[in-house]
Amino acid sequence: MKITGTMHTAISGLQQGRRRMREAAGRLADPQQMSADSPASPVPALLELKAGERQSLLAIRVLQAEDELLGRLLDEKA
Repeated sequence: MKITGTMHTAISGLQQGRRRMREAAGRLADPQQMSADSPASPVPALLELKAGERQSLLAIRVLQAEDELLGRLLDEKA
């Protein structure tokens, strides 16, 4: 299967989104992050987690749109 520029961009965005979520979840799971002695707030990690989710969802939308477009083109050729 040939990977087009659009598909490559979407897959890259999906991977980056997953990485952002994994790193943010790691910070949230860190026991020192949530201790009463630590002044660190979980808010930045929660925001990063949400941003990773949005990035992943947008990448999935791009893949879906490309799939639909290719399907329409194949239907018209047939």
